[in-house]
Formats: sequence, C-alpha cells, structure tokens
Amino acid sequence: DDKSLSYIYELTEDKWILMLDMSLSEHNHEAKKNIVGGFLDEETLLWLETNLIYAKEHNIEVISATHHNLLVHNPLFAGNYTLGNAERCLELFSKYQVKLNFSGHLHIQSIKSRIVNDYEIFDIAGGGLLDYGNRYGIVNIYDDHYEYESKVVETEINDLEKHSFDTFYQEYYDKSIRANSVYYRDDAEKVTDLLSKINAYYFDGNYQKIHSLLFWHPILKNKIIGDTRDYEDSYVRTIIEVEKENQYKEKIEK
Repeated sequence: DDKSLSYIYELTEDKWILMLDMSLSEHNHEAKKNIVGGFLDEETLLWLETNLIYAKEHNIEVISATHHNLLVHNPLFAGNYTLGNAERCLELFSKYQVKLNFSGHLHIQSIKSRIVNDYEIFDIAGGGLLDYGNRYGIVNIYDDHYEYESKVVETEINDLEKHSFDTFYQEYYDKSIRANSVYYRDDAEKVTDLLSKINAYYFDGNYQKIHSLLFWHPILKNKIIGDTRDYEDSYVRTIIEVEKENQYKEKIEK
C-alpha cells in the first residue's frame, strides 16, 4: 500500500497473509504525544477492498493480521486498543469472506468472534511473549477449517514460569496496594494478593484458575464486589466476570 505500511504476503498461490498497518504514529509530532490508537484511512481501505476483490475473483484465501484488535476483547480498553473504524474493516471482511484475524496490543490471550452480516469473523489476540504465560500461537490451515493453538515458549531456563508469574504479579501488586489500602483497609494485602494473581491469569487466558481462586476465596470475592457503583465500572469486574471458555484452542470452520 502506497499510503501506509500495509502489505500482502503470498503464502502460497491461493493463500495470502494480509498485514494491515493502522498506526497513527505519523501524527505524534503534531499531537505532541504518542498516539496509541489505530485507524485505517480511506486510501488504505480502498487498497484493501481492491485486493480483496482480486482475491475473491481468483479464489485466494486471505488471513489478516493487525496490531490493534478488530473486535473488543475488554470493553474498558476498546477506545485505544480496538481499531477506530473497525466496523468498516469488518464490513469488508464479511463481504469478501476473511474469516480470521490475528491481533495484539492488549497483551492478553483472548479469542473473540462476532457475526457480521451472517458471516462469523474471529479475532485472536495473542499474549505477549515477554508477559506472563510467555505464549505464541500456531495455526494449521486445512481445506475446510483452521486449527489454532496457543503454546508456551519452551526454554532451558529453570523456573521460567515461576519467575515470569512472580514478576507480573509483583508489578500489579506494587501498583495497586496503595489505593487498595485506602479502600479495603485491613484486608488490603489479602485483596491485592488475590487480584494480582487473577490479573496474571487473565493475561495468560487461564480462566479456569481465575474461577478456582474466586471459589476458594468467597469472602475476599464479596469484598471486592462490595460497592456496586465502583465495581460496575472497574477493571476488576472485567477480570472476574470472565466466561468459562478455552482461550488456547479454536477450530474455525471456513
């Protein structure tokens, strides 16, 4: 694409990887700040549709990849993390049958899907390699479906999982303990400990461990929920009220 850094990689004669650049960093200087949101301008959307038309006419299968999320994975961060004009992109993907998009930005392991004009589109947000979980994804492409699996990096470093968890845990604990000391008072350390563990498992996509922790700490859970007015709009709610679903594997029918 002449307008952006978007490009197409021809994986095979009938399979393309579409790499979409939606960065707004070129406006950082005039804005005098780092713009973290993403947007596809009209020229790039035209380039995108032109190539999707060509792909459809020549029976070329397209998988896309973006930094910003195509679907909302956490409603609190939709503004800067989800593509600003995602609806335009989703409309094109449904029209030209792009089934699967890979994204990042949030650093959480999360699989979402949405039906757009009777066509289901999947957005798989992969956890960061350097964040707790240390995950990467593998996708196998078959004639009639995709199979995705998230895996943990294998390394000769001893106790990498423990070191990674402890680091991620401690960063959240240190960031939260002061505010929690005011709000939860005598229970601040216990509540912050529980939330720090849940936060780490949330980024890793391990919902089973989140629900297990909440099950074994019902009193602390009730304290966290506490004041409904604060809880309803809190980050805490988004990492407690998670669906019981597998974020590590997905079979996607074409």
